[in-house]
Amino acid sequence: MQKFSHISNATENRILLQQRGNLLMFWEGSRVRKDKKQLWKAAPLCLIWCLLIEINRRTFDGKEQSLERFKNSFLNLLYFWVDHSFPVYVDTFIDFVKSFRL
Repeated sequence: MQKFSHISNATENRILLQQRGNLLMFWEGSRVRKDKKQLWKAAPLCLIWCLLIEINRRTFDGKEQSLERFKNSFLNLLYFWVDHSFPVYVDTFIDFVKSFRL
């Protein structure tokens, strides 16, 4: 029964995440500076990806990250995505975080 319980919890978590994901689809950032648009558009996808990883970690490994570590993981992944995908020029991770002044 415990195996089924894990599957049930994972399904419930994914449904909740899907509902939240639907809310994030309306994330447009109409007041965001033009040079920050790509970053603004990537943030919700990065957040959903990090949440999925955390849900899987809790469900299948029985491990949980602290909120501070989750935030750090999110920012590092977002930095990696922006640094490797979009023509946003930042030299360091610190500069990247400072650039969030929208």
